[in-house]
Amino acid sequence: MLQQITSLFTTLKLWFLQLIGVFIIWFEPARELAIMLVVFVIIDAILDVWVCIDKKEKINFKAFLIKQIKDITLFLIYILVIHYFQTSYLKEDLAIFKLMVGIPLVALFSGIVENIEHLTGIKVATQAKEIVSNVFGTLKSKIEQKDK
Repeated sequence: MLQQITSLFTTLKLWFLQLIGVFIIWFEPARELAIMLVVFVIIDAILDVWVCIDKKEKINFKAFLIKQIKDITLFLIYILVIHYFQTSYLKEDLAIFKLMVGIPLVALFSGIVENIEHLTGIKVATQAKEIVSNVFGTLKSKIEQKDK
């Protein structure tokens, strides 16, 4: 029985689960960021399907699932490489690790916001960008006035 379970986990069909298992066991400190990335990919995928349904487009689920698995796998590899470099080469826990993992998080977040904008019709990102621009514009003008 144990041999059957072992052979099941060593087949090529479960390479994705093996990768996640290695990630969870070996890189415990990076787990929270990886979970957030996986959740963002899943939310983005759900919203992509919803947008396709809203636009009445046909969805090729096999290609869609392969893309999602590829995205998750590549993001996990990205996190593994960054974490391994940080812990093995630098031998320190740096905040730069979290910032580098934040890059795909921001990209996924912007995709999620675009899908929400499409589905609701409310331009969330545009309004947020205007607010941020106004805040930074005000701060910039205050700094320029102090320099004079």
